[in-house]
Amino acid sequence: MSTPLPEAPEQVVGTGLPSPSAVHPVKYRGDIDGLRAIAVGAVILYHMFPSRLPAGGIGVDIFFVISGYLVGGIVIASVAANRFSFRDFYLRRIRRILPAFLVMVMCTSVLAAVPLYPWELTSFAKSGLSAIFGISNIFFYYSADYFAAQSSTFPLLHTWSLGIEEQFYLFLPIIILALAGKMKKWIFRFLLLTIFISILFSAFELQSNPIGAFYLLPSRWWELAIGAVATQTPKRWLSQPSICLAVSMAGVALMVGSLILVQPEHGFPGPVLLPACIGTALFLVSGSVRLTMVHRLMAVTPARYAGLASYSLYLWHWPIIVLYKQFYLTERIGPSAALPILLLTTLLGFGSWYFIERPFRSKMSPTQLLIRTGGLFALSGSLLSVIIINHGFPDRFSAETLRLASITGRTGQFAAPPYHCFLPVSDSLAQYDHRCLGSVSGKSNWLLVGDSHAAMLWNGLADNLPKINIQSAVVFGCEINLTLKADGQLCNNLMHKAMVEHVNERPPAVLVLTSRWLIVDKTGISNLNSRLSKKGVRLLIIGPTPEYTIPVPRLMAESIRRNDPNLIDENISQRIWQTDSELKKLSTATGFSYISALKYMCNLQKKCTVADKNGNLLYFDQNHLNKTGANYLVRRIISQEAIMKTAAY
Repeated sequence: MSTPLPEAPEQVVGTGLPSPSAVHPVKYRGDIDGLRAIAVGAVILYHMFPSRLPAGGIGVDIFFVISGYLVGGIVIASVAANRFSFRDFYLRRIRRILPAFLVMVMCTSVLAAVPLYPWELTSFAKSGLSAIFGISNIFFYYSADYFAAQSSTFPLLHTWSLGIEEQFYLFLPIIILALAGKMKKWIFRFLLLTIFISILFSAFELQSNPIGAFYLLPSRWWELAIGAVATQTPKRWLSQPSICLAVSMAGVALMVGSLILVQPEHGFPGPVLLPACIGTALFLVSGSVRLTMVHRLMAVTPARYAGLASYSLYLWHWPIIVLYKQFYLTERIGPSAALPILLLTTLLGFGSWYFIERPFRSKMSPTQLLIRTGGLFALSGSLLSVIIINHGFPDRFSAETLRLASITGRTGQFAAPPYHCFLPVSDSLAQYDHRCLGSVSGKSNWLLVGDSHAAMLWNGLADNLPKINIQSAVVFGCEINLTLKADGQLCNNLMHKAMVEHVNERPPAVLVLTSRWLIVDKTGISNLNSRLSKKGVRLLIIGPTPEYTIPVPRLMAESIRRNDPNLIDENISQRIWQTDSELKKLSTATGFSYISALKYMCNLQKKCTVADKNGNLLYFDQNHLNKTGANYLVRRIISQEAIMKTAAY
């Protein structure tokens, strides 16, 4: 069942509010707000429970297509009618984006000053300034680091998507105007070309520069441009109600299917987002012809109002989640906290929409808009600048608290070989130095492979095993696939090079495998041990080190700040004990050598050491030992493990 799209008063796109002076009127569609509600709901659930809805971030991509559809449609239509005005266009963008955003930034700045340490608060202020100038995505791109502070210390991290949209709004009108003369017929084709190029670039960046693929406009352009192209798609093929209904259902199926089925290992972002984006476009295009029962269902009153407030809900949800985690020293949101967080997000989101968005987007004159928004801009900019000038107000903390907390998130807290042997995921196999697998005259070769946890132990092994030449092949964040097939992924390619090609050509005496052990591939380990044994290579696995729910230096600092010495023991991960037990049993059954790191860092009561006898911390984050920690662990292992004693003495 479907009905033609009904007439409606002239309205500002996406607001649902009458606008007597609308420059480019469109018919209000409640189904689009319903779609917004689904998108923002998916994002919020993903940020609260990432393991339950790992593809919930696709909600942002659905937003991108909607923005491209609405804003692109306005630009193309107004240019075609020779009525485009940069002044009017950007005044509408200011109404839509800035007032609610600036209020959120100011409120978050005040609240963030309580839990964040000076360098974190300073970084927050810098991210805020970049956000109000529309470049926070670029800021976070250049701030990204595998060992940098966790996202839970970045209350404005979610503004990266606003940066993408604002940059799109900057370039799209320029492109359309440039083609609006004699090349007007090329607008549609040119946009299609940019979509094709952007998708290819996104796929390439996903392999060579995944951080850039996530944060930067060239890799995301195609998502917004699909929305703009959808406004120009011929609609004659949708004239039949049954076809229109089928298209709308297909669009919803593609979106929902993507939200449910896409997994991080599928390569995100990138071409894997195509079904969700195409599905969004199909839903929007079919709804522009007639309202099917799918569109009417999407436009039910609760969903429509949630969609109207979706921008403010998006603005507020992430700072609330981050500050909750900071106040309660947790990386996860438990069931008991979920409802209060959702209620507060709803209250602030709808309050922001009703009391800030609506007044600024209704009858306020351009002069009033610029004066009031300018005032908010000046206030928020001044507040952020004061934070930066005062270096995050360090006087809020004691000297010892600052000393401990300052260790958190430092890059390079463990030493590295003289060659490029430890690769971030943004590198390629060509950047790996073959000398990392070289031999040293008079020394036995041990090959160390794994993720950043292997890298952190390299220094301890190299410093304390003088008879051994430690070869290494490491990729940070590498979840080793022990099928050891070179499939184009950096991690798998390097592991194949080290554990297959190198072992076949120049077998080491021992292959040391260690990682964070998020997954224990029992079959893969057993097969690896069998294959190495045939080559005369001994497999030595080092189990998981103790890890904590938040960085250890921060826990130590907070234990002083809150006068709670039990914080360390209360925040240890429980997963590691089960993993250690699984590896012990597998070692007994399979015959490889196993060293339990927990045995040397924890007592029988499962209380673990985080500092040496001189008070020096052994960690620089929640699960990586620093140089002191690596030496501490390896020396304790050498004192009792025969394989290590032989190599050391």
